[in-house]
Amino acid sequence: PYRLMEHGMRTYVSLEDVRERSLPLRYMGWMSRLLDISLNNSLLNMGDRVAKVNIRDADDLGILQDSLIMGNEIRTRFTGDDGKGMLRENRIPIDPSDRTVMESIRQSIAANIRDTGIGGGSLGLGVVTWRDAKNKRHEAPLVLVSVDLKKLNEHSYSLKHPDMEDAMVNIVLLERLRSEKGMRMPRITDLSENGRVDIGRLVPRILEVPGTEYSPSAVFGEF
Repeated sequence: PYRLMEHGMRTYVSLEDVRERSLPLRYMGWMSRLLDISLNNSLLNMGDRVAKVNIRDADDLGILQDSLIMGNEIRTRFTGDDGKGMLRENRIPIDPSDRTVMESIRQSIAANIRDTGIGGGSLGLGVVTWRDAKNKRHEAPLVLVSVDLKKLNEHSYSLKHPDMEDAMVNIVLLERLRSEKGMRMPRITDLSENGRVDIGRLVPRILEVPGTEYSPSAVFGEF
């Protein structure tokens, strides 16, 4: 079992929870990593530690989150165009130069599932740049939405949110900012409703921390 901090979120997760609620095993993987607020955790320090693909011009993170939580299949399109308006058609633009990285992520996810039974990709909605005690910059996703990745053909992949999983605030980042920077911790239950996270309400609290920046961008990878 894992004991998590008590900030208005469920604080106890066990193997029994996974069995009884039919939660995927990767949920347990995320839960265990919530205890690690060191820079070794990619949820705090993406950098070069995570193979990731930037979702260009995602239009509106709220639309992207809603579409995934509702169970829509989002298809990627490798294009050099700006991609404006594609999200409303359940498509997201990815730079053609990231084609190899996308396939590498897919193969890595498949290998992890095959070898351990745990694995899956995640969309990071919103990217926070924060500074540690030594004033070194780090990047971390603000909200995580788990997705299953499927290769459709050489030119397209699909992303689909699994059933029974909610979008998740990156509580590791919040705890690090609270313990190191004195950030006022919000109640997670006040930010979440119907499986979605209200990113707009969370960002102002993040920006109260000196030296912290926020970009309304999206990134896909194995976090």
